[in-house]
Amino acid sequence: MLTAVLENLPGPVRLWTFQQNTGSRRFYERHGFEPVRTTDGRDNEERCLDVLYELHRTGDGGDS
Repeated sequence: MLTAVLENLPGPVRLWTFQQNTGSRRFYERHGFEPVRTTDGRDNEERCLDVLYELHRTGDGGDS
């Protein structure tokens, strides 16, 4: 499903997940996303530490 979504989105693609969600983080990293920013959670509803991931694809200015 992720592949289908990524095929239809312009890059780079960015998404947030919680730092403590190690399963989610491994999944995104396995699919080429890289962490680009972390926060202390002050600005999210749950007040949990979070991490911003980004995926660059060929042709959108990234290295992949």
